[in-house]
Amino acid sequence: MLPAHLPHVRWLARLCVVGVGLGATSLALPGLPFPGLPLTGALAQGAPPPRLTAPSGPLSPARSGLAASPFLVLPAAPELRQAGNALAAASAGPASPLSVQVPRRVARTTLDLIAQRRLDPPPAARVLALTLGTLHDAAWLARHSGRAVDSDTAAAVAATRVLMALFEQDGARLARELQAGLPDLPADVDRASWALGEAAADAALAFARQDGAAQPGQDGPAQPGGEGVWAPLTGQQALEPGWGKVQPIGLTRETLPRVVPPPAWQSAAFAADRAAFAEQQTQLTAADRALAEHWAAGPGSVTPLGLWMQEALRLAEQTRLGGGDLAQVLAATAVAGHNAFISCWQGKFEYNVARPQGWMEQVQPGWSPPLPTPPFPSYPSGHATVSGAAAEVLARFFPLQARQLRRDAQDAAFSRVVGGIHWTLDGAAGLDVGRRVAWALLGESSP
Repeated sequence: MLPAHLPHVRWLARLCVVGVGLGATSLALPGLPFPGLPLTGALAQGAPPPRLTAPSGPLSPARSGLAASPFLVLPAAPELRQAGNALAAASAGPASPLSVQVPRRVARTTLDLIAQRRLDPPPAARVLALTLGTLHDAAWLARHSGRAVDSDTAAAVAATRVLMALFEQDGARLARELQAGLPDLPADVDRASWALGEAAADAALAFARQDGAAQPGQDGPAQPGGEGVWAPLTGQQALEPGWGKVQPIGLTRETLPRVVPPPAWQSAAFAADRAAFAEQQTQLTAADRALAEHWAAGPGSVTPLGLWMQEALRLAEQTRLGGGDLAQVLAATAVAGHNAFISCWQGKFEYNVARPQGWMEQVQPGWSPPLPTPPFPSYPSGHATVSGAAAEVLARFFPLQARQLRRDAQDAAFSRVVGGIHWTLDGAAGLDVGRRVAWALLGESSP
């Protein structure tokens, strides 16, 4: 929960992100990928699957149509076809609605694992996107399967299978918790629900094996070539230098927005920024230090994106969202954050802008930053980028809270400046590209 003096975050609904990294940005398939199943309604007529819509209510946005598909994993993935026979054996009828407990439990478990295993921010965002996106998709597939399957079982199995693959050392415990949390079902319903969840997980994991995240970074930082060029501090090693080439979700590498180039180190603009930074560091207040500490999200925490996920959970509970709506909220926030980190890292290791510490040690001997200097270039700010993306997506669905959401993102960006590890222009550029990542994901050009 954010402190009372900070702006608050609101949930979003209605994500439609297509093709977890298969390059798809739109979807037009004649029906669900389960051969032999009778289809009804629009699906039977060969129409694309219906787009998801925001829930009705006083905090919901206008239904203005986002260019999207209701899937995170491409529904034509061959792994999904494996569920066909099991679904065909189940009774026709509506699937049970997704309960709020399943996405809430999965999200909290994922955040706990991220903190316990001390994941770095970019990999943590990928875990959140894959896990919560797959949960969302499994629930959507259950709802539109035309079979009386259990959405809770399908969604929980899908998400847990993904977590077990991403956190192998915790697999046995996760399996036990999954079994303990599932309802007793008739054999045919249980079999079909498990098959659907496993197929959704298999499709997501097939993508995860080829999205580039597991490959060692080949694009390390450029060798220091002069003043203003980033180099690791003594004992540091560049963190995930190749992350900018990871495949985004719902966008292609070509359509993922890129950060604008920074001003030259010797330019008047950068010189003014450095001077303002140095002056500000001599006047830090207790409130400045508290802000830096609140947003620090260092090793062993839920990471920066996790802070936004926690607030989304709190607000979803406060507004009593149903399970399906909560699944959409969490999936969309996680995907936006994951994509934002990819765009941010691409910019960091392209421009290799120096951190404040080296310069400040020359102009203010004895100075040290309130927060530890991270092992990657300064521009743009990762906290600002992920916060700009998450806040913008959330604001789209809570327009009454949009101003506070954006202030919250600005607080996150400013926290890194008073924390002594970012220039102001790093935060401004991060907020800008993060917002554009969100707009691209939502199929919009601006709010």
